[in-house]
Amino acid sequence: EFTLPSYVLRANGLGVMRAGEGLDQTFVSVDWSKATGHSHEGPFNLLVYAAGHEMLFDQGYLNNVTPTQAWMNSAEAHNTALVRTAGGSARSCVKWGGGLRFFVDTPTVKAVEVAEEDGALLGRGLPEDQRVLYQRTVVLVEGDAPTQEPPLTYVVDIFRLQGGTTHDYYIHSLGDAFSLRG
Repeated sequence: EFTLPSYVLRANGLGVMRAGEGLDQTFVSVDWSKATGHSHEGPFNLLVYAAGHEMLFDQGYLNNVTPTQAWMNSAEAHNTALVRTAGGSARSCVKWGGGLRFFVDTPTVKAVEVAEEDGALLGRGLPEDQRVLYQRTVVLVEGDAPTQEPPLTYVVDIFRLQGGTTHDYYIHSLGDAFSLRG
């Protein structure tokens, strides 16, 4: 059996959190990389693998030569949130890359928080008098249930959005049933 560590790559804009051991590990990643070279319009994208399965996946990496290529390159194909203008555009939002606010790695709780804090970039395309907030906090909690094998793990995703007219939250999961609570 093997256990890989949690880590953060500040310069690359990637935080990886892990809980559990061996094949029962839970893997959560948050990507806030800048748009350079090969990139996708998925600000603060979230991926989750647990119980040997990809729970949240990035449709933007399915295949690069299909009739759905335009969809796969879109921000909506990623696990993210978008701030839209009154006209429905999210063009300014998809360029936000932000930066790391904190990364925590303890035996039972791991967390990463990223935010776009460039005021000029945040305000582009939105009314000047609007306060704009774009911040994501993701927490991985390893449960403490002594009779549960493997231990239960929970992923908490908090996306703080302010500004624009509409906020859209996108989550893509494989399977027939998926539920969100909270």
